[in-house]
Amino acid sequence: MCCGEEFPGAKICFVSVGFAVSDGCDIVCTSSSNIQVSQPVGFLPRGPGHVTVANVLALGPRQHVASVRVKILPGGAASSIVQLGGGPRELKELRVCDRSGQTKLTLWEEEIAMVQDSKSYHITNLSTRKFEEKTMLTSSRHSIITEIEDVGEPDMLEPCVDLPKISGRVIGSETVIRYNCGICRGRQSNFKPKNEAQRCDKCNMMQKRTNFRTLYTGKVSLLQNGQELSLTLTNSAVLHFISEHLEEGATDVDAINCKLMGLGNVELDVDSKHAVVRISVTRTKAEGH
Repeated sequence: MCCGEEFPGAKICFVSVGFAVSDGCDIVCTSSSNIQVSQPVGFLPRGPGHVTVANVLALGPRQHVASVRVKILPGGAASSIVQLGGGPRELKELRVCDRSGQTKLTLWEEEIAMVQDSKSYHITNLSTRKFEEKTMLTSSRHSIITEIEDVGEPDMLEPCVDLPKISGRVIGSETVIRYNCGICRGRQSNFKPKNEAQRCDKCNMMQKRTNFRTLYTGKVSLLQNGQELSLTLTNSAVLHFISEHLEEGATDVDAINCKLMGLGNVELDVDSKHAVVRISVTRTKAEGH
């Protein structure tokens, strides 16, 4: 049965049905099935290919999105540190768009470092969530991110609130490194960075050292106007700092802390929860130096 022919333009609610992939059918109705026209509910376009932001905005929460092609808009990003899976994890909310509309996308930990402002990406295996009546996207552990050509922007973009900046002198730094399994993402408690291969503490799979994910957290103390501020370091902020000031792939936390404290005056981009999302060196003397 083709619902588009029976109920053109309507949203359909199926009760007591089965699911199968045969003869092009997704839903199997039986004699006990009940079909009702329900209140408007978003449905994804059927068939291969990605969906547009306009399609996403029409969806409800907790729906699977196979793939989208979106552009990362600069400004307005917000990071959070949440306790999940036995340890802290970073998530970052970004503004994204295509020519059909604009929404937000949440990325997790190592995915954050895979994207850059003003570039476009093909992202697979996402889910939706609702916030203030707007549908947003969230990546999953199975998401794949690939850079693509520019997908464009809508005629009008929603206003952006830039992150506040805090300037001062770093007087203390505590960077913590942890390793997660590349297969199950379980946190490792006995990881030995010098070993070429080792077994995951959680899934017990033997893997090469390079298959384990390196993630950073920590705190930084900043002296500003004679007052000490304590801020949370995010994984993305530390990775960006390493790429600019240390050798790529550096995992010596003492070297990271010493380099950070040796910078002198810094400018930190922070979000509403006092999480540092970017570290920049300033050329002016901070008060309290």
